[in-house]
Parts: sequence; structure tokens; C-alpha cells
Amino acid sequence: MKVGKKLSILSVLLISQFTYAQQSQQSLPACPFPTYSLPKGWYVEGGGGYTRLTGKTYPGSTTVKTSPPGWYATVGRKFSPYLAVEGSYFGYSNTSIKNSESITAAQDKHRSIDVNGKLILPFKSSGLEAFGKLGLAWLNSKIININSQAAAVNNMTFNTGNYTALGPFLGVGAQYYATPNISAILQFTEAIGNSNTGNLSFISLGASLLIN
Repeated sequence: MKVGKKLSILSVLLISQFTYAQQSQQSLPACPFPTYSLPKGWYVEGGGGYTRLTGKTYPGSTTVKTSPPGWYATVGRKFSPYLAVEGSYFGYSNTSIKNSESITAAQDKHRSIDVNGKLILPFKSSGLEAFGKLGLAWLNSKIININSQAAAVNNMTFNTGNYTALGPFLGVGAQYYATPNISAILQFTEAIGNSNTGNLSFISLGASLLIN
């Protein structure tokens, strides 16, 4: 999917969620145990999840597989109940590059650093918030753990240099506050690079601590 189309879809989703949230404020029943997040403050966040690599090929390879689970860490500043700015580091799953005998010939290590704005849509006193993210990411890709014998089966060659790219960073998700400053987060993010780094999607589950 092209970058422009992804940005358009994200914009439509954010507008739709905001409209729905505004309309639902009057219709949602009061929560018997109301939970509110702190209206502003610094926060730290972290979690783990599943990586999907697209937009990059490995000539001579018959299959690729990502493992083990990836992880991320975030530091951010919440300026109001509706807006935050944050920066994150993602250590994605390695991509195992396999030959025709299903033997790993090498691995591709992926990581990214991003800065983004976060639009927050709180749902009354339920403790639940939806959010969208839009920003800029720096992506890095590096071939490691080369098995020369396995690579020779399909005449695979690898460049062990560092590949980098700058591209858009997108994200959507939901956050539930069990207390005013502790929450659980489910989110989908994507850092969009080039043919050397690929595009890195990440579905994760994490936790956040908000400090006023």
C-alpha cells in the first residue's frame, strides 16, 4: 500500500473515531467504578509483540521468518487529555533468511527510533482511550549471523553494511487505565522505510506509567 494512501486511511480513521467519541459521550452509561487518567504529565511505556516485514526481498532466499518477539520502549509528555508527544525505540524481531533446504543462511536485524504526535480520544469515565499517532521514524537494517555453507546452496550473497532510511511513522491503538496513572496498551504501528530497510509493522501489548 502506498504511503499517501496509508496516511489518508489513518486520517479518516482518526476523524471517524473523534466523531464517534464526541457523540458517545452523551450515550455511554456511567461506569460503576469510574477511572480517569491524569490530564497531563510525563510517562514511560514498554511492551513486546509481533513484527511483520514488507517491502524488502532477499535474492536467492525461498522463505523468511521473523523471531523472537520484538520489544519497544517509549518516553512521552501528555499535554492535555487529548494530546501527547513521544519518542520510541523499537527492537524488532530478526528476520531469518532461509535457503531452499530451510536452513538459515543469515539474519537481518531491524530497529527504529521515532518521534510522533499522539491524538487521544477518551471515552467518558470508562478508563478507555483510543489514539492515533503520526510522526517520523529512522529505520536501520543490518545482516548478521551469516552461515556461508547455507548461503552457498542458493548462491546467496549478503552485504553486511548498515542500511538506514527516514520515513513516516503511523500508529493506532487503545489504552485502558486501571488507575489514573497505570494503563495497559494494545497498538499497531508501522515505520515506513525503503527497499533496503523494508517497512516494519508491529502489533504489541504493553504497559504505561503516567507521572503528573
